[in-house]
Amino acid sequence: MAVIKSPGIVFRVIKYRETSIITDIYTKELGLRSYIVNGVRKARSSFPAALFQVGNILELVLYEKSSDTLNRIKEARAEYVYKEVPYKIEKSSVQVFIMELLGKCIKEHESNQDLYAFLRSELEYLDNLHSGVQYFHLKFILELSTYLGFRPLNNAGPTTPFFNLQEGLFEDRSSISYHIDEIRSGYISQLLAVNKDDLPQLKIPKSMRISLIEDLLKFYQYHIEGFTGLKSFEIYRQLF
Repeated sequence: MAVIKSPGIVFRVIKYRETSIITDIYTKELGLRSYIVNGVRKARSSFPAALFQVGNILELVLYEKSSDTLNRIKEARAEYVYKEVPYKIEKSSVQVFIMELLGKCIKEHESNQDLYAFLRSELEYLDNLHSGVQYFHLKFILELSTYLGFRPLNNAGPTTPFFNLQEGLFEDRSSISYHIDEIRSGYISQLLAVNKDDLPQLKIPKSMRISLIEDLLKFYQYHIEGFTGLKSFEIYRQLF
């Protein structure tokens, strides 16, 4: 049995028996792993339950036997403490949305340090974002696709105004099956091009943002086998 030190991001937590949990954590050194944490819901637990909230960024010392078994955690502490996400409903709802998305997209049991660095950076960026929260997850979905291997080609122009959800590029004609209309396609091109720091400058109406989320989730369905809708999308509809 190896002992590994690694930061990690909590992806999922489920209760196990009376006082324990099983948690999926995306680690920098090992990829996605599942751990059982005993007694976490006891009053004097060495691992407080609050430590294992979905989205938390932890510093971990891990017992590692196999990627396909439940392993155990030797030590855990918060590596980054959120300042605003837990206390601002807009930010906490966005985090719930993106964490559910990640849980459906990332299954690999091997290290991908570039992907880990991206996720860590994005979660901290959301926490410190002053404005433009309503656009953050639209940009996040597109940026995540880069690390998943199917980032769209931003070749939009006067002769290629229609975004093809299946092919991930802009084309000259529309078909009912795979294309979205010119207006939504134009917004996707804007989102692909915009820098995160310039998100607050976007002017996308709420109804259009909802349509774009639906479009981008359908785009993911074309590229990730077994990808299904997000329950947290309903929260998005109400808040944004």
